Amino acid sequence: IKAFKLFKEKSFSILVFTSLLVSVIHQIYFLQTGLFLSSLGVADSLIGPVMSIGQFAEILTMAVLGYFLNHLGFKKVISIGVFAYFLRYLIFGTSSLPLWIIISSQAFHGFCYAFFFAAAFIYVDKISENDFRHSAQTVFGIIILGGGPVLGGWLSGFLQSTFSTNNVLNFSQFWYSVSIVGLVATIIFFTLFND
Repeated sequence: IKAFKLFKEKSFSILVFTSLLVSVIHQIYFLQTGLFLSSLGVADSLIGPVMSIGQFAEILTMAVLGYFLNHLGFKKVISIGVFAYFLRYLIFGTSSLPLWIIISSQAFHGFCYAFFFAAAFIYVDKISENDFRHSAQTVFGIIILGGGPVLGGWLSGFLQSTFSTNNVLNFSQFWYSVSIVGLVATIIFFTLFND
């Protein structure tokens, strides 16, 4: 119960709302990126290795997360993480770009995960008192790891049906729509959140 008192703090509520938006579009990445890369002509055997670029980037950005938190603070670091979602999906949607740029943009996943999700959990841990720290992490986790993926699955299906013609998905319109969610989340967080 004490954990829910954190919602009285404006910045915590803003973080939770932003996290919900981000976890929605984070889920869409895993649902659609494989199909998207295949539509660009990437061989099925290479889709896994291409997406693993993001996992290697996660390791690198996690290694420097502490440095950036100390020098930039939570607001700027988390804002960079949210903005990375917008930028990656913007690149995905710009089909006129060379394939190597779209593939390279997988590296933004490192910033998406470490600078947003990891930094957000650290922030929740920091503002929670010892007696309800675990509960606060649980509440936060349920929202972004439970609610977000469910909404992400729905939004992915909705956008897919909206931007498909004769069962062919227009990925450009699809990713641009997802990128708008990332941009809105970035603006909301950077404007309203305070360390």
